[in-house]
Amino acid sequence: MKTFRSLFTNPWFFFAIVLYIGSLFVLSRRAEFSINEALIELIIFGIAFPLLAWLATIRARPLIVRVHPTGPEMLALLAYVLALSVYLAFGPQAIDSWLPQDWIASDRIKFFVTLGKKLLVFVALPLGIFALAWRYSVRDFGFQRDGLRELGRTHLPIVLVASCAVLAFNYFLGGAAAPLREGKFPLFNCLLAFHFASSG
Repeated sequence: MKTFRSLFTNPWFFFAIVLYIGSLFVLSRRAEFSINEALIELIIFGIAFPLLAWLATIRARPLIVRVHPTGPEMLALLAYVLALSVYLAFGPQAIDSWLPQDWIASDRIKFFVTLGKKLLVFVALPLGIFALAWRYSVRDFGFQRDGLRELGRTHLPIVLVASCAVLAFNYFLGGAAAPLREGKFPLFNCLLAFHFASSG
């Protein structure tokens, strides 16, 4: 109950709610916007996934991170989140338009291009910002021996729960798993591919 009490007494929580409602109001004016899809995404990513993560981490042992964020660091984080929002809205399409069309037409090359964009934006960029500007160590990002030790102990439930939740979401709602849902790949072929992928 203490967690919920601190949440509902946090002014930033109510600010986020107002901001979300305002965003829905602005987007609802666009003909292609679907309020039902937005609410489904809110339920999945805003309620269900966080609730599963909270339940799976109740007994998790927190790692020791020797960092006390300062005002400039929080401003840098806010700027990164805002820039990330703009990138997610326009960046991938803009980058694809600059690349040779032969790359985009090839599924294999496009896969590595997409992977490179994700690693750069979601991993390398924040790591570089906070590691270079504020001297964060690799340990402060969670890469530590205690983390590996707890991975097989108190952190195992969240790994299993999160993995199963993401797999279930991708299978039932993700576009990449549509051929599997439609039965275009027989079970034997899937098991055979998994065997070769795991052995090679």
